[in-house]
Amino acid sequence: MQATEWTEDVVKEVLRQCLSAVIYLHAKGIVHRDLKLENFLLSQPGGPSKENKVKLCDFGTSHRLAAHEASKQKMWQFAGTPTYVAPEVWTAALDRNQSTWYNITYDEKCDIWSIGVMAFKLLTGEFPFSVHASDTAKQVLSAKPMQTKLREKINGEIPFPGHISKGAKNFIQLALIKAPH
Repeated sequence: MQATEWTEDVVKEVLRQCLSAVIYLHAKGIVHRDLKLENFLLSQPGGPSKENKVKLCDFGTSHRLAAHEASKQKMWQFAGTPTYVAPEVWTAALDRNQSTWYNITYDEKCDIWSIGVMAFKLLTGEFPFSVHASDTAKQVLSAKPMQTKLREKINGEIPFPGHISKGAKNFIQLALIKAPH
């Protein structure tokens, strides 16, 4: 799915459908872990509308939580596309890459971060942080300059353009909460 001059109302409808899919998955104990615009498809050619449904695809990195422990189970493996990945996923991967004591994990809330990145991208045409889509997890986790970029991402402020409404800014800021535990 690619945004091409969509209004904020259209983006709101698209995100409503995306969130509906994520809520359904989480209720079934599934964490997608690679939510990105490219993994949402429109059911018909043309732009999004109430009739043209948004469909979620590519469950290759998804993780099923154990039913009896779904609310407590944590993950530590890196999964996802670098520009959409939540800071807690990066931090868990960095912890395992640099330490012998692994105590940093993440949960299903990592999908909500990705929705926030998607919202920002749909409304601005840009990503909110500096890690690039071409950067692989291995590059980020092994190279000092890339680790510096990652720390900037985790600690960075979101640069909102002036045309974004207060409601959209609030939504994005709530979705982009770092490690919301």
